[in-house]
Amino acid sequence: MESIDITRKLKEKGNEIADEVIKIRRWLHQHPELSAKEYETSKFVAGKLRDIGLEPQTGIADTGVVALVEGGKEGKTIAFRADMDALPITEMNDASYRSQNPGVMHACGHDTHVTNLLGAAMILSDPLIKTELPGSVKLIFQPSEEAFPGGARRMIEEGVLEKPDVVCVVAAHAFPFLDAGKIGLKDNIAMAAIDDFEVEIKGDGCHASTPHLGTDAIVAASHCIMNLQTIISRRIPPLESAVISIGMISGGTKSNILAESVRFKGTIRTLLPEVRVKIRKLFKDTIRCSAESLGCGYDIRYTEGYDSVYNSPEINEVCRTSITSILGADSVVTLTSPMMGSEDFSYFSKKLPCTVMRIGCKSPDRKFYPLHHNRFDVDESILPATAEVFAQVAFDLLEKYR
Repeated sequence: MESIDITRKLKEKGNEIADEVIKIRRWLHQHPELSAKEYETSKFVAGKLRDIGLEPQTGIADTGVVALVEGGKEGKTIAFRADMDALPITEMNDASYRSQNPGVMHACGHDTHVTNLLGAAMILSDPLIKTELPGSVKLIFQPSEEAFPGGARRMIEEGVLEKPDVVCVVAAHAFPFLDAGKIGLKDNIAMAAIDDFEVEIKGDGCHASTPHLGTDAIVAASHCIMNLQTIISRRIPPLESAVISIGMISGGTKSNILAESVRFKGTIRTLLPEVRVKIRKLFKDTIRCSAESLGCGYDIRYTEGYDSVYNSPEINEVCRTSITSILGADSVVTLTSPMMGSEDFSYFSKKLPCTVMRIGCKSPDRKFYPLHHNRFDVDESILPATAEVFAQVAFDLLEKYR
């Protein structure tokens, strides 16, 4: 069977399952679950895999699911990964498929990631298509991407890349900065490393009318926060991207009492390992000097998170061919800049050649909202097409590794 015939069959099957994948995505969107609590999602995914004749393994990293599509021809094994968890966000969309779980929302597109992989599984499991598949495809449905240390590490530790051994891993992420029908590819460093921190500034409370008799933790914390911003603007070369952001702050008990304690939490994003090490030292020095200069003590909890995600240029080149086969050359977008967002997919990219494709999901008929926004949504027309792209990538990568 010629490659052009395979591509035609993949498109035909994608068209056949188009309505079903939209239904799947809407069910997932209506039933979001937080990290490590993806129990119903896991059951749903396993049920869909059984419906198409696969034998899923469940309970990996507690709620993870893995299945194997075994092709009719001998060859290597590649893997696709989809993350399943949602975010603690109250959805504000009015769609009929809006979240039914109060305070939880698929605001990062993980519902579409699961749908894409289930759609690809449906296509690849078609008897006529599977017969021509030159190897096997492992389907990895991963929990806890949004919560450190992440589900990827646990799944790897529990052998998800073994039996059979996997030669490469491909993932995709919803990307509202590209129009639906476009797919972005970024070579080399694609996403930033992440470190998180929590700082407590310790003062000495007193009446607010006599601040000289105490030490004001709020003033000291304010100095810490402002001085931290100068690390990026004055201590890191402008071409070496990095971010320090404070996301939470709390302290004090009453308007006329100097706060004895202030806590703030935040995140640091870097691309290069040497910049990551440098910022770690500058961060601790800045907190120490800022707090002590105002007579306050301090505690720092600094957590080293995920490394940068590295996309293999060779895998990307295959994906470029696959996307062109399904959607046309105009649909491939070469991304020149990495994202400062982070992903536990980095655990996979440290082990094997990998890539994360960026799936454009911006609709021309809907206002744009970024990831993690309470009105984030996707253009559902991308779902069957992305499943087709996944299936074509599977064929092309397995041919590469034959």
